Amino acid sequence: MAKSDEFAQSIIDMYAKLQQNIFAVLINALKNSSGDVDKDNVLQWQIEQLAKAGMLTKQVAKLVAKVNDVSESKVTSMIHAAGQEAVQSTTQDIVANLGNTHPVSPDVASFTDSYLRQTMNDLSNNINESLITRNVFDNAALHVYRSIVTQTTMEVSTGLKTHEQATRDNIYRWVRNGIPTKLTDSAGKGWSLEGYSRMVINTTQHRVINDMRMKTMGDNDVKQAKMSWHSAARPACAPIQGHIVNIVPSGSDGFDGRYDSIYNHEYGKASGTQGINCRHTLTPWDPDVNIDTGLDKRMPSAKEAQANSLVQQRQRSMERAIRQSKKCLAAAEQLGDEQGIAHFKAQISNQQANLRELIKSHDFLNRDYAREQVQTGMNVNSYRLPGASDAIIPEAKLTKYALDPTNTHGGADKARVFKSALGYTQDNYQDLIDQIHVGQMKYRAVAKGDAGYGSQYQVDMPITGPNGATKNVRTAWIKDKQSGQTRLVSLYVKELKDE
Repeated sequence: MAKSDEFAQSIIDMYAKLQQNIFAVLINALKNSSGDVDKDNVLQWQIEQLAKAGMLTKQVAKLVAKVNDVSESKVTSMIHAAGQEAVQSTTQDIVANLGNTHPVSPDVASFTDSYLRQTMNDLSNNINESLITRNVFDNAALHVYRSIVTQTTMEVSTGLKTHEQATRDNIYRWVRNGIPTKLTDSAGKGWSLEGYSRMVINTTQHRVINDMRMKTMGDNDVKQAKMSWHSAARPACAPIQGHIVNIVPSGSDGFDGRYDSIYNHEYGKASGTQGINCRHTLTPWDPDVNIDTGLDKRMPSAKEAQANSLVQQRQRSMERAIRQSKKCLAAAEQLGDEQGIAHFKAQISNQQANLRELIKSHDFLNRDYAREQVQTGMNVNSYRLPGASDAIIPEAKLTKYALDPTNTHGGADKARVFKSALGYTQDNYQDLIDQIHVGQMKYRAVAKGDAGYGSQYQVDMPITGPNGATKNVRTAWIKDKQSGQTRLVSLYVKELKDE
């Protein structure tokens, strides 16, 4: 993972954690009610709850202040790293592909301020201001709180639900929606705190990388580039991916009429080539120096790539649904809602099974566990396993070792315990992999030294098996010294092993 990716993810995690912490504050206030509530006294309960507005405003403001203390420095680091990476990789491409041994490298620092001001203004105007205002009608967090209280009061007073059920249902509804920001898109959809901050950070990082690549190529008089290709591509990119393209408009100096231009494919627009979430790379190309060997035979047609893009959108939708269910599970755990906990755990299991089936049926899709994670109250990244977002869990480590009853190198004993304690076998290992991926992102990693091949870590995590039992499982990891990749090397059921 590139350094700018790590910075971007840490900022996204920080705002996701802020949203979760705000919900934790609101839920805690709603839990602290005096006595039983029914339709005869629910209006008194409503008055008591709304009287907490001032206290909640202060608590939310403190959470926001902690984020504000570090957000600008984190965004600055991300922008600088993204710019440096773009300039470095582009100049390397120019040297390798065009034979220019002394390419011009623009000064990234001179561009940092404008990107930083825009990004911080976006975050401040649409997130911070709506959370720190003392006006209870404008404060986004209090808007959520008042909505939960008001809707619960209505449902209880009319006899539709018990107070407990009404409160829980309304909390889960808002947890799914997220804390609202001031922003709505052209379709009228409102952006949540987490969704908006994710969009802003991802867009900023990509814009910096794209702008600095284009700036570097422009400073070195590069007018054409070869566009990378993906199995799934948006309509604007699909017709030109994998091709040589002009990176200047038609009629410009250096335009080559043999090639299409990115400006003919909505370049500069959010939905266009190099727009939001576009991951295509433009590699410097000189028709007088480079030899065009044609299109990669593995590349799908434009029609196929667009169809694949729709399938990929289904995957993203399923990943969002898993995140929403995990957030509701965290809320249910805070509320002590045993029925809700069981419901959301079953829902997550079914959603993950459906996602696995989708990926299995389309070979161009890959499982990205980081897209399924949610942030908890843990200090983000403080104790996380290094490289957790891209950590590898080799299936053979389970199917041919820890869950293999015939393994003669210590695996047979582990397999016996996994089966008796949790119900895991070689036939249902995938659910165990899913839970380990979640756990290694969530629980503390303990450094265990370096034996020569890379840094070693240990992560203990609770695992709930198919038999309904929950046991503590110890996992061992190594961050490979040569590849830099983090991978699972061992696992066992801790309580029974230790006994």
